[in-house]
Amino acid sequence: MISTFLAEHRLLVRAALIAVTVVVLVAAALLVRAEHRGRRIATVLAAVAGAGILLLTLSPDGSRTAPVPCNLDPYLFYADEANLALFFVPALFATVASRRPLLVLTAAAVISAAIEAIQRVTSTNRRCDIDDWLANSMGGAAGAVAALLLIWAVGRGRRRAERSRPRP
Repeated sequence: MISTFLAEHRLLVRAALIAVTVVVLVAAALLVRAEHRGRRIATVLAAVAGAGILLLTLSPDGSRTAPVPCNLDPYLFYADEANLALFFVPALFATVASRRPLLVLTAAAVISAAIEAIQRVTSTNRRCDIDDWLANSMGGAAGAVAALLLIWAVGRGRRRAERSRPRP
C-alpha cells in the first residue's frame, strides 16, 4: 500500500518530504526560541510523531497474505527517504525538548530495532528489515543533530543580541 504509492510517486514524495522538513525545522527553531514553553510543546510533538511511527510500522499489512522473511542483508538503506524521514521528526522534537541528543539518538536506534523485532515475531505480515533499522537510525541521528544545531544557533543569536544592546 504505502510502498506502492511511494514507488509510483517518487518526485511528489521527495518534494513533500523537503517541504515538510523545512516546515518542521522552522517550527523547531521557534520552539527553541520559546524556551520552557517550547520544550513542553516539543515534547507533545515528539510523542505524537512517535505514536504515528507505531501506527505506521506495527499495523497489519493486508496486502500480503503470507509471512515475509526477515531481510538481514543491508542494501541501499541510505537511499530510503521515507524511513529516514520517519524518525527525523520525533528525534528533532525530542532533542529540542530534552536537550540530550545522544539519549535521543540511542532511543531512536533502540525503538527502531524493537519495531523490526516485533514485526518479525508478530503476525502483522510486515517485513523486518535491517535496511529499515539503519535508515530509521540515520533519520534519528539527523534529527538529533539538526536540533542540536538549532539550539546552538538560537543561543548564539541571543548572546550576540545581548552583547549589542547598549549598557546603562
